[in-house]
Amino acid sequence: MKFTCIFLFFAVLLASQSWAITHIGDGTYKLYIGDIVKSSNNFEIQLTNISWHYNKTQGTEFDFASYDVKRSSTLLSELELYQNEEDTVSVESGEKNVTVTAVSFGYETAVSMAAYIPTKYYVYTKVESETYEPPPPVIDVEFSGISITPSKFSALVAWSTNVSSTAKIFLFNRSSSVPVKTMSLTGNSAARTYNLTGLRSDTGYSIIIQACTDNSCVNSTPREFTTLPVTPVISDVHVKSVTNDSAIIGWETDVPADARVYYRKHGETDWNVVPPALNWVAISKFFIFNLSDSVAENPGIDSLSGAMPSEGASLSPPIFQIPSVISQQEYSIAGDYVSEISDLEILKIVIRNTHAIKLYDLDDNVTYQYKVSSCADRCVNSSIYTFRTDLTILDPYANIVFAPATIDHGTSAVLTLSAYGRNPGGKLTNVKVEWDDWGPESLEPVFGGDPKSFISDSWPTLSVISITFRNSGLHNVRLTVTDNYSRTSTDTVSINVLPKTKCTSTSAIYYPQDTSCTNKWPNSGGASISYNNGIGACHAFEVCDDNLDYMIADAENCCNGDRTFSPEPLKNRGYGYDKNNACNWAIINTMNKDPMSALSSQSSMKMCKASYLVYGIGSQAIYMKDYYTAEGCCKASSFCEGYPHYQSWNPWPQSNIKFNELWCYWTDWGLFGKTPKNGWYHSDTNPESNNNALADIPAHASVNTMNTGTCVDYSFVVTTALRKAGFGKNEIMSIRTPGHLYNIVWLPGDSKYSFIDTVGNNGGDFFTGPGWEWKSGGKLVNHCSYESNRCSNDGGMKSCPAKSQVYGC
Repeated sequence: MKFTCIFLFFAVLLASQSWAITHIGDGTYKLYIGDIVKSSNNFEIQLTNISWHYNKTQGTEFDFASYDVKRSSTLLSELELYQNEEDTVSVESGEKNVTVTAVSFGYETAVSMAAYIPTKYYVYTKVESETYEPPPPVIDVEFSGISITPSKFSALVAWSTNVSSTAKIFLFNRSSSVPVKTMSLTGNSAARTYNLTGLRSDTGYSIIIQACTDNSCVNSTPREFTTLPVTPVISDVHVKSVTNDSAIIGWETDVPADARVYYRKHGETDWNVVPPALNWVAISKFFIFNLSDSVAENPGIDSLSGAMPSEGASLSPPIFQIPSVISQQEYSIAGDYVSEISDLEILKIVIRNTHAIKLYDLDDNVTYQYKVSSCADRCVNSSIYTFRTDLTILDPYANIVFAPATIDHGTSAVLTLSAYGRNPGGKLTNVKVEWDDWGPESLEPVFGGDPKSFISDSWPTLSVISITFRNSGLHNVRLTVTDNYSRTSTDTVSINVLPKTKCTSTSAIYYPQDTSCTNKWPNSGGASISYNNGIGACHAFEVCDDNLDYMIADAENCCNGDRTFSPEPLKNRGYGYDKNNACNWAIINTMNKDPMSALSSQSSMKMCKASYLVYGIGSQAIYMKDYYTAEGCCKASSFCEGYPHYQSWNPWPQSNIKFNELWCYWTDWGLFGKTPKNGWYHSDTNPESNNNALADIPAHASVNTMNTGTCVDYSFVVTTALRKAGFGKNEIMSIRTPGHLYNIVWLPGDSKYSFIDTVGNNGGDFFTGPGWEWKSGGKLVNHCSYESNRCSNDGGMKSCPAKSQVYGC
């Protein structure tokens, strides 16, 4: 209570005192209670009270001071401030204000500190003042100078307002009353610009600008604009990876666009196009816009795949993406996209800045013209460029199309070959077939269209050859083809030749597999046949005689196109034979027969060999010449106009006969005259051992020794030659009509027999029907008048086919 009484007394006492004011500096005054201080802006501050208390441990402390703040003697505020506090008082008009700060409290020493009553109390006070500017009066916002400058994917908007303001831009699609996007601009300004990004090119939009102050917001009238269309700029058009049949066309565009290539051969007028069609209208609605915008500038647009909404709808997720790094790569567009684009992966390929389209199925070594085209909102074509496909040198084609895996010894292996050049203007310069037999063997086959080949030009890449091996065992046959580009190809097959089981007592390499003969004259034997005086079938038809092999080899070489003929027989006595001429006729006959229509190489070769042998024995007079009239004269006067030439052997035949003299034998009956003996043939070297009186002469002698013959001799040789050339027992036979012997043959592809008659070189072809006529026994006969039981070959005598089985009979 004592303390309280002292405090109250102290307060009353101070109220009546007044003290001088001391300026301490820096706007700070030492103010005593009751003093008045005036600031520079006419504010008055008077300390009216100080509150204090006493703390026994720390002494006297003052808590707060009271102030009166006046301006021009008008009280503005009564403040109570604690130490280091401040407050601001404003004039009611709002023109001036003052800040009063209580810096520190203190006291001066009193007369008696024991009574705790100080004589003076003070406070350090800082006074600050400032001028206050009142706000201007409220003014409405007005727009001026609104402009829109559109580009492809953005539009620059600029405007001014009469006062500073905040701003928003509302963006509308032409057909929408609802904003598709709202942009809020930062800060206050009276002049504004803003770049609207992420817009769709070639598209109509409208905007409304809103400007706001603290008092109100004002909208501009709608302003319409259309973004510019995207017309790609094509650059870096180039061609790469050119081959003989393809090329890649590449180019760049400054914006993502579609891609087409137009191309044609130089000199042509019409263009080919890849891909055939690509509808940009369908693609463009998925277009990627303003790829250069960053996420920071346009938070609503993906930096890789953003797009403006379509009629107010947001495209989320993005329709497709373009990778940040696009590397040029090879690809082709293999479709015709003329309707809706449903495959989004196609867009990844088609819509891009870097383009490459591959052209396929081009012609080799040809100059092409091309131009590229890219479309965005508009399409643009490049200039016309050219490139030339490479001349790729290819190896020629070589293929043994068919070859038998196994054949019998004595028969021919017939092979079908295919070969051709594969380069522009290419042709074959060398074709060779090689194999080992008695050493290296080879031949050079010919192909269709060549006069040496029986294969017509309908089969220009095919050839048929025949090979007969002398030795049994495994043989490798190699086809080698070289073209005019000096490129070579080969093909190889293996043919197994079975051991020899026929004609084993001879070295013959051509013989039939269905023969029963094992040897040759004079040891061949076999069943007896008789047309003049009788002979063994294997003697007459010498299928095992190796001395007749050259005839078959000549036929084979003719039909192979090789035409490397043997020198036999020797050319003499005025006959100018030509094996090439016989071969030509054989080729013509084979082509007329046309067995190749079914591509039967075995039948074609068989037909060709038979034709050559028949022409060579017959009309071309190669292996037999003239008619052996003296053989008849040695036997009967009827052959020599009533006068037998038993002793002189006349007339001498126009042939390559190897004897210097010929012999006829007879029986001398004295007064009763002479009787000729039946003929025989016993020696190839001693003419006196032979009796040339209508003998059934072995085939080898008729060809190699006498080189001529009667109808019987010609018929024996034809049957023997065709049997050795591969005709079966029932396919070739000698056949007799009274007074004449000739042949009957079943040709490949036929359904009946045909006739062959080579006698005296007057015949030499295959014919049907009765042929010519002659008298026998006072009767007129022809080829169809044959005797039914007088057919023969190396199998002996046999029944002849019925006349219904013979063409024309």
